[in-house]
Amino acid sequence: MITIWVYGQLFVLLSSYMLWLGVPAPWALEPSATTNYTPYSSTLETPIMSALMFSVLWFFKDYFKKQWNPWVLYLTMGLTLFNIFFKFLMIIVIESFV
Repeated sequence: MITIWVYGQLFVLLSSYMLWLGVPAPWALEPSATTNYTPYSSTLETPIMSALMFSVLWFFKDYFKKQWNPWVLYLTMGLTLFNIFFKFLMIIVIESFV
């Protein structure tokens, strides 16, 4: 069951990177999705869910190493961390200039 949740969060993470790279995601219907790169929810909710996914991957890394190659696991964890820090930086910058 935890694997299904991780795959769902991975879809959101990859959707966020697609929006960041300028690739249109037809499932990102919010008008602000192209400016804050959050396909489904708010700018605060997405990094929190990504942080939860990172912690699940970290604490169950032996389990996920059996399913994925170790480099895929660590690449996913690195991309997740970068996305979390990028989103929180965006929140700080947006809130300070608004």
